[in-house]
Amino acid sequence: MHRRQLLTMSLALPFLAKAARAAEPSYTVSLRDGGWLGDRRAAGLEIALDDGWKTYWRMPGNAGVPPEFNWTRSVNAGEITVLFPLPRRYTDASGDTVGYKDHVILPLLIEPQDAGKPIDLDLDLFFAVCDEICIPARTRSALKLEAADRPDETHDFQQWIAIVPVPAAEPMPVSAATLALEGGKPVLILSLAQPVTDIFVEMEGSAYFRKPDFAADGLSARLVIDNVSGTEKLVGKVARLTIDRQGAGLEQTVTLA
Repeated sequence: MHRRQLLTMSLALPFLAKAARAAEPSYTVSLRDGGWLGDRRAAGLEIALDDGWKTYWRMPGNAGVPPEFNWTRSVNAGEITVLFPLPRRYTDASGDTVGYKDHVILPLLIEPQDAGKPIDLDLDLFFAVCDEICIPARTRSALKLEAADRPDETHDFQQWIAIVPVPAAEPMPVSAATLALEGGKPVLILSLAQPVTDIFVEMEGSAYFRKPDFAADGLSARLVIDNVSGTEKLVGKVARLTIDRQGAGLEQTVTLA
């Protein structure tokens, strides 16, 4: 082989390796039994990712893809509630994304139609994983949950249940949510009872609330709003806040004024 051919191949190898990694699955998805929580059957949806890869929260940020769950093939499963542990925010060249890196287990709560019979969980999951590139993915997972209770069994996804955000109690972490215009751009200003680590804002419609900019004392946060031209259509709307208070997740709804 000529020297020029060797040089050309050596220069191409990093790009070929990257393309190969992109073509290979960078994740595994599985359903796991979680016993019972009261009168609801518990399970966990585990997503294990290659080192450095991430997947997205229900509100994925301005550059992500939210997961979609299809349970229609399941048997003896009534309402299935997917719980989302407290996510983290990641910022890169594509913008802000919100989700989980390396590994996450989403707790599931299932209302059995007949508590004396097994539940056949059957999930068709559409989601996305991302490293330097973002890859949409679809996968199917199934699990039979026996009717018998196993109260002595413990699961490592209980740690994920522990960080699912809970409803905030008085005094509420956010005391006021005020809209303003700054240079023609709509902004949400939140008054805080005490400093927090991050705030994720969800609301019906196209409005996207950027990463909060906290005041020096930590008692207010300013969030620029994208995809809307003014504040008029936002006044009176209800927003769902997920608040990261040093690793503890809280949820609160506010009415924008």
